[in-house]
Amino acid sequence: MAQTAPYISFHGNAAEMFAYYHSVFGGELEIMTYGEQIDNGAQFPFDAPRDAVAHGKLTGPFTLTGGDDLQDNSGTLDRGDLSFVIEVATVEEGADYVAKLTADGGRETMPFAQAPWGEHYGQLEDKYGMAWHVATHTAR
Repeated sequence: MAQTAPYISFHGNAAEMFAYYHSVFGGELEIMTYGEQIDNGAQFPFDAPRDAVAHGKLTGPFTLTGGDDLQDNSGTLDRGDLSFVIEVATVEEGADYVAKLTADGGRETMPFAQAPWGEHYGQLEDKYGMAWHVATHTAR
């Protein structure tokens, strides 16, 4: 069966962002740098920075893949319309994700609270500008 996962072209800070998401969500983190590939005999048709992430993968409650965009080292994502939804089993679990993702510079854009439809819902941006929706279905 085919599987899909988002691939993010990080802007020069893939290792930092993967470590951050690993600290929030847990799971298994794999990082491969261009330097590691070069040391194993890989050759590239461009000057690859040794410490740049060639491929990263976080596997846990969801799978996230990506690597450094070698053309843009601004450190700021251009996420366009991309956002993630975190569906949780309890209000406490949702509040915990909100706290983790808004720490160190993140911000709530819609408070995590009981919504008119009876469930808890909120929106936020983490310190890298990635948008997250947190929702629980405890009211049903």
